Amino acid sequence: MTMMVVLWVTVAITLAAAGAGAGAGGVAGSSFAAGKQHHQQWAMMGMPNVPPSFVETRKALFDFCDVDHDGVLVEDRAGPREITRMFGLLWEFRDSYRTARSFLSHRDADNKQLDFEAFLKESITTLNTVVEKFEEMVEKTDDPTAWFYLGMGKNSLHQFQAAKKDLLHFLSLQPQAMPQVRNLAESLERDARPIEAINMFESIFDAGYARLALNQPEPQEWARLCRQWREEHANTTLQQACKVPSLKHVASKWMADLKAAPEGCERIDASTLDQAAFKELLEKDVPVILVGAQEDWAPAEDWTPENLNTTLHGYPVDVHLTKDGSFYTTVERDGTTWAVRPASTSMSFADFLTVSMMEDTNATAYLEYTSVHSTLPPLVDFISRPEFTKAIPLRHINFWAGPGATISCVHSDAHENILFQVVGEKEFVLFPPTDHKYLYYDEKPGLYLTYQHPGQFQYNDAAGDRRSNIGGVHLHDVDVSEFPLIAETSPRRCRVRQGEALYVPYTWHHQVESIPSSDCDHYPLLNIAVNLWFAPHAEGGKQDRQSFNGAKEEA
Repeated sequence: MTMMVVLWVTVAITLAAAGAGAGAGGVAGSSFAAGKQHHQQWAMMGMPNVPPSFVETRKALFDFCDVDHDGVLVEDRAGPREITRMFGLLWEFRDSYRTARSFLSHRDADNKQLDFEAFLKESITTLNTVVEKFEEMVEKTDDPTAWFYLGMGKNSLHQFQAAKKDLLHFLSLQPQAMPQVRNLAESLERDARPIEAINMFESIFDAGYARLALNQPEPQEWARLCRQWREEHANTTLQQACKVPSLKHVASKWMADLKAAPEGCERIDASTLDQAAFKELLEKDVPVILVGAQEDWAPAEDWTPENLNTTLHGYPVDVHLTKDGSFYTTVERDGTTWAVRPASTSMSFADFLTVSMMEDTNATAYLEYTSVHSTLPPLVDFISRPEFTKAIPLRHINFWAGPGATISCVHSDAHENILFQVVGEKEFVLFPPTDHKYLYYDEKPGLYLTYQHPGQFQYNDAAGDRRSNIGGVHLHDVDVSEFPLIAETSPRRCRVRQGEALYVPYTWHHQVESIPSSDCDHYPLLNIAVNLWFAPHAEGGKQDRQSFNGAKEEA
């Protein structure tokens, strides 16, 4: 079970009363019978290249939901523990079948023995049947947690309206759970599932917990503003509008000295790597820049705003806004250090491009860790996963796009990370995991920004939200006399250039600054990157390492 499922299970058990299970199910099992037969056929074929978790989770779903081989849910499978397990299986299976669909079907299209289309169609039927059984189970129990699990299950399958209805019902029964549900929504956002997170946030808002969008333009208002701007600038070319933003001023001697020192990452030719060599690189556990890592990707000219807009025009995206290009930072207020989340709003990709060009917003608009597969699936055709990376399981592919001159907080990721720089450059300041104690990761109360057009930002208390995954130092202006522990760190500065990739090992701490391209053909997206998150490599002691939030991450 993934860390995400463990987190949800823990929160739900903490919040909910111990509900009594009840009732016997009676959903017909024809799809399960067909699915079981199909699964057995694939198992006999060995299913080469399919992740083991895919096979195991599929079998667990069949065994759990079809215990009497007739598709009937028996009475002792309707209690809270079984609800928890069903949701966990549903989530695991959903991730597994997406992986197979995304990375195997097109590669084995010529292998007639492996009928991926039929298999995945049956998988979807299976998932829908599980949801039906889940609904039946929930109707027969008085445990309010069941509604939470049902809503999250539907949310993970992108059945958003139905999910929202179930989550609202749960929150009406358990209003005290709202802060924890919001934390889970933030976890989804961090886990590169922004659309699912948005649906959870909207459920919380509708339940009356918080109106983050109180002063912020609704998506419909953004669309109106964008149409108006486009009409007013109909004869303006991108080259005429192009304004390359300035980088953040370096006020810190510590940072100035680091920038003056030689870069700290070895550069190696990606074409020399096979799976065995990549495993050796993982075991060395140091950042490395990979030259020529995008040879099989769409060329940079295919990533222009015009071309991306043609491909992604109407796709909804979650856009983050800040007033100075700093994202997930900290701020001092009333003698307290607060962790600050950027303002967030939904709009179409086309409107995101327009907002990025609007001068009167006085804001930096940025797409962060936007899931390629669940949010912008056409981008799959622009990307080619390097063969050598198949040594470890892939978890997520994320898209990053903005004007450049953005900067992140110091943080770490619970994944092996390879960032491919498509347009512009990025400069990383990296710290080994052992530097955690020097980077001021103490728990901080949370604030969130709201945005009122044009250009008005406001800090809002996040009502009990506390964060320990954001370092408390701003490296560009850090005062060593105020943060003396920073002098104990072992930083290395690495700049990844357009067409290169950077391997960032699991739980290495890093701050990232986006350097805009000077090529106005890419305006307003002067910095574009794609990163691949992989399961932590289990060798070399990494399995015992602490993740970014202080909890052990399960591979």
